[in-house]
Amino acid sequence: PQTSSEDRAAGGQRIDGSVFLCQGGKLSRTFGAGNQRTKTFSFWVKRAKFATTQCLFSTDVSGYIEGRIGFLSNDTLQVTDRDAGSGTTDGDLQTTPVFRDMDWQHIVVVEDSTTSTGGNRMRIYVDGEEVTTFGSDTNPAQNYSFSLFRNSAENYIGTNDGSDAAYVYLSQLYYIDGQALTPSDFGYTDELTNTWRPKKFSGSYDI
Repeated sequence: PQTSSEDRAAGGQRIDGSVFLCQGGKLSRTFGAGNQRTKTFSFWVKRAKFATTQCLFSTDVSGYIEGRIGFLSNDTLQVTDRDAGSGTTDGDLQTTPVFRDMDWQHIVVVEDSTTSTGGNRMRIYVDGEEVTTFGSDTNPAQNYSFSLFRNSAENYIGTNDGSDAAYVYLSQLYYIDGQALTPSDFGYTDELTNTWRPKKFSGSYDI
């Protein structure tokens, strides 16, 4: 018999309590200064529309994108970041794998410019596995200050300030400031079904 716990089959969490974003529906807020060099995004997403550019998370100032996580019109996933001052694109990952599954998928994006390894400064994980092939693979300089979800700017969920609306269900969204975490902090592989499942995040974070 398998013991019931948060990372065992009988005690694992379900993917519920989702919000459906569509046709420009959005959430927005501002943040305190925080840590702009290290951050982790974790969320479960289920797509409801394909072949259109859809912004999941963005930071936008005066109509200009400074940082974004979203699906492109070819159904690849993009994580991009631009310098808040000059507007140059300093970091950009566009996956080679496409996302055309209408079932739930778990995505973790880790940004950590403090590491000396350039290829580890922006990382994407899907259902516990790291994505390693990209059509665009540009990493920021060491100790770069990321613009995505920064202070003194408007930060959005489900849109880029009214454009590129996301048609998705989102659930179990975590934005952890100041920590470079791994998928195992948010999910686990069910030994009975060999599927990736969510678990409650038990680490520390500031509210």
